[in-house]
Amino acid sequence: MLNYPDFRAYEHAFLMMAQVSGRAGRKGKRGLVILQTKQKEVPVIGQVVRNDYTSLYKELIAERQAFHYPPYYHLVYVFLRHRQESTVNTAAIEMGSRLRQWFGGRVLGPDKPSIAKVKSQNIRKLVLKFENGIDMQKVREYLLLAQSQMLADKRYSSLQVNYDVDPL
Repeated sequence: MLNYPDFRAYEHAFLMMAQVSGRAGRKGKRGLVILQTKQKEVPVIGQVVRNDYTSLYKELIAERQAFHYPPYYHLVYVFLRHRQESTVNTAAIEMGSRLRQWFGGRVLGPDKPSIAKVKSQNIRKLVLKFENGIDMQKVREYLLLAQSQMLADKRYSSLQVNYDVDPL
């Protein structure tokens, strides 16, 4: 859980370990929780042991602000899917380039997601980070314009483009 490639990995790990340990000792009996890890130096492990959610919160919120993650920024994931790996690679690079013309350094990727192939469809992912207060309607217009430009190219006629706005 600690090594999952998601900015919320420590939060999820803390919640899961705290929930599991909270189930020990019910019905008036004192329980025993044993936490086994190879990464005892990771701060979240100590925070779980001490049930120090305040410290976890302070660390995570500072990190999210510094690296432009929610709640300070909006995230938009752009997923491109195609049967041919070479086609989806080229399309993702081209889509990223188009989006950078409008959004500059707010565009990260493309990259292979942790699950890069589903039902013979190869997947690539772009991540866009937008500061709070940006006109998300305008962002939507530019995303749809880039998508229509891509799909107008016959090389990408069977390309699928999906969006996940403020993913959970």
